[in-house]
Amino acid sequence: MISYTNVPGNRFISASTVKASVLSEILHNAGGNLNGYQQGLVARMIRNSDNDATTTLINTYLGGNSELNHIFHDLGMSASYTGEHWGWTLTTPEDQLKLLNEIYYKHGNSYLNDASRNYIKSLMIQFLQVKIGGFRQVVHHST
Repeated sequence: MISYTNVPGNRFISASTVKASVLSEILHNAGGNLNGYQQGLVARMIRNSDNDATTTLINTYLGGNSELNHIFHDLGMSASYTGEHWGWTLTTPEDQLKLLNEIYYKHGNSYLNDASRNYIKSLMIQFLQVKIGGFRQVVHHST
C-alpha cells in the first residue's frame, strides 16, 4: 500500500469518517451476524450519517468510545485514537487506507469475513447513490 501526504504525521479529526470503523468493529465482534435492530441502526448510521444511531451502536454494542480503539490497534492504525467522543476521533490518511484495505482488498477471514466486507460495501454504495441522487436534483433544479 502506498500513501502520500503533504503533512506527514499530522492527524485529522475524522468526523463521520469514523463510522466505517464503527461498523467494521461491530461486524468483527458479531462475526458478521447483526440482528434486525442492529441492521437498522447501522443503515441509519451509514446511509443517513445519523449521529444518534452511531452513539447508540458504540455505547450498546461496543461498550463505549474507548472500545473503538481496538480496531485501530488490531489493524495497525497506530495514529488513530478515540477519546471522550467518537466524533473527535483522530486519524491519518495512511490509517484510513489500512481500514479501506481491510474492507476492499482482503479476502477470507482476516479481521472481517467476506460477508461483512460485502455488507459494508453495499451500505457504502447505497450511501453514494443517495448522495449522487441528491446532487443531481440540486443541479437539475439550479439549471
